[in-house]
Amino acid sequence: QGKRRLTWKEEREVEGLEARIEGLEARREGLQTEINACGDDYLRLQELAELLQALETELDDAMMRWLELAER
Repeated sequence: QGKRRLTWKEEREVEGLEARIEGLEARREGLQTEINACGDDYLRLQELAELLQALETELDDAMMRWLELAER
């Protein structure tokens, strides 16, 4: 099965995914910085850890879709 070119819509999706991934990675760095600065506030630490886990899932999904499109 030969590779096919991306459609115009898929090309726009790739561009959107790249921006989204970049934003998610920046947010992840921010959350990690907040987690490191949390100190003894265990409730805040738990909240930040949950946010980080959700963000990681979203980032993984976006990267998988980007890879899927990039392989075409």
